[in-house]
Amino acid sequence: MRIEQNLQVINAIAQKNFNPEILEKYTGYGGIGRELAEYEYYKKLNSVIPKQKIAEIKATTKTAYYTPELLVKFIYQALDKLGFKGGNILEPSAGTGAFIKHMPKAMKENSKILTIETEPVAHSILKALHPNISTINKNFEDVTIKDNSVDLVIGNPPYGKWTVTDKKNPDLAKHAIHHYFTARGIRLLKKNGILVFVINQYFMDNIRDHVRDVIDQEGGSLLAAYRLPEDLFDNAKVTTDIIFIVKDKLPTKWLKTKPITVDKETKQINEYYINNPQNILGDLRAIPIYERTGLVCQSNGNLKKKLDSRLEVIPKKYLQKLSIENFINNKLTTDMLGLIKSTNNKLYRLTYFIRKNLKAKTCLRYIDFDYKINEDYHLTKYSIPEKEHYFELDFKLSDNLLDATQRIHFESVVEIYIKKLIQDSISYKLYFHYGW
Repeated sequence: MRIEQNLQVINAIAQKNFNPEILEKYTGYGGIGRELAEYEYYKKLNSVIPKQKIAEIKATTKTAYYTPELLVKFIYQALDKLGFKGGNILEPSAGTGAFIKHMPKAMKENSKILTIETEPVAHSILKALHPNISTINKNFEDVTIKDNSVDLVIGNPPYGKWTVTDKKNPDLAKHAIHHYFTARGIRLLKKNGILVFVINQYFMDNIRDHVRDVIDQEGGSLLAAYRLPEDLFDNAKVTTDIIFIVKDKLPTKWLKTKPITVDKETKQINEYYINNPQNILGDLRAIPIYERTGLVCQSNGNLKKKLDSRLEVIPKKYLQKLSIENFINNKLTTDMLGLIKSTNNKLYRLTYFIRKNLKAKTCLRYIDFDYKINEDYHLTKYSIPEKEHYFELDFKLSDNLLDATQRIHFESVVEIYIKKLIQDSISYKLYFHYGW
């Protein structure tokens, strides 16, 4: 069925028929490589596309498993709860665009999106179905992207034992393809950016030859992971995880594996799952895999209900809190240093510097409070004592950033920054007023 549908789609593309109802039937050749190699089918395919294109398709038969809609929708629901609203988005192995198709409209409108896909037919479909999205028909390792420039890396990277050639990231290129995709994705993220992948279990469970330590050194931490049943992908039995990694330092324990006994067999599993067994969305079993016994996750109950239950405990607006922290630190760095200077316990103020930089929704202003300032901006004899000055900071924030938890976080960031700024040279008090 799949192999004939794929041929139908390829014929349609050759005839420049880009009807979405036809194009969306394409599912790639993951798991059906043998059928692709059959002489009669190969001959039909070669009558439509050249041998070189067929060879490129063949190269993906062990990796081209398209992400089920259920998982894609869960990921976007999770991102919404985390507070991700848009930004620079990268999908480095996009297939025909499932993650683009199901991306919330508001997120898409607020984002600059780049997709990469190496398989030629999938890339043609991606381009036809999503003409307004930037897309590149190359290998991820051959695309130059500036480090620390992406807000979200998302997708389902290829899985395999082979390595890539990447002269700009030689330390990452020595790792297997799925490890390379993840580590490079983290390297591309801005501070507090997030990577979400549907990825083979060995990313989390490998005892050696993994990149978890590399990601930790790059400043990344696991925010959450969910182990999925092995029967989610057509023509494949593979246990996968959904991983959420943020470029921020968190106390999550996930760098090591620990032993677990299943079916009287002792196997290694990531310590995160030892500490969070509720995120294993099925039954762990130890079964024969080739010449050894492997740990897999098998279906047990309604997966959608299990995923929905996990949504309820995702850290609400986590990324939004990080965006507040970024905003405050950036704003204070650029404006407060010009606004308030401490020299020999004298307070200086550059009033109009900050007012020139007011923004409509997120802005900071300084209010002259409890003391007078003469023309040369020095404290006068009528002011409060030199060792005690009062700073009043008024912030106007959008309504969804005004809950109590956000205010506490927001004020603590400002408090920490002010302490660093004045270095205990003067005492002070801070007053916060929300909304004008």
